[in-house]
Amino acid sequence: MLIGNEVLAQEKPISYEFQTGFTLSTTKDKLNLSKWGVGMYSKGLIDFRITPNFSIATGLGYRYEQFDSKYGTTINTNEGYVFYESGVGNMQRHWLDVPILFKGHFKLNSDNKLEVFSGPNLSIFTGGKIKDLKTGEIYKIKPDKFSDRIDYGLSMGVGYIIKERWSMNVNYNIGLRKEPPVNELSSTTRSLSLGAGYRF
Repeated sequence: MLIGNEVLAQEKPISYEFQTGFTLSTTKDKLNLSKWGVGMYSKGLIDFRITPNFSIATGLGYRYEQFDSKYGTTINTNEGYVFYESGVGNMQRHWLDVPILFKGHFKLNSDNKLEVFSGPNLSIFTGGKIKDLKTGEIYKIKPDKFSDRIDYGLSMGVGYIIKERWSMNVNYNIGLRKEPPVNELSSTTRSLSLGAGYRF
């Protein structure tokens, strides 16, 4: 009877998962003005099992990121861009994430398995601020248009699943949309997430 219950759990066509953990976030640009900073994330996923070795998952997540970034004046010269630093700001941003993940499932033994996943990710900026580390002044981040709040990119990672209930996850997100104002020096987002989850 116990064996039968384990088989049913493994072959459940729809399952749910809650994950939470830490994120390392930054923005990427030609001048490498930003450092990596520690934040957090939480998300809920619903997983649709297509075959024993393949499923599609989607859901909704919240992500808080913070990192230090230089600001100043950039001049385009014959030898390339020259950056004159004026200060450093601590950037704090809040996002809602909607991923679509294509997952491959690989059984390791009777209790544990490995998942490898990738797919598109849509992010919506919900608010944030920048604190000048020199003066202490705080500035709210207010995009001019709703479209400026949207980021899209790719999500990929690996999950270690324990007895079809617990999971340990590593996820890397690459933002593909250049942050406004869009120009040669516009940055894109990067984040690495480390977390744990529970399935039911």
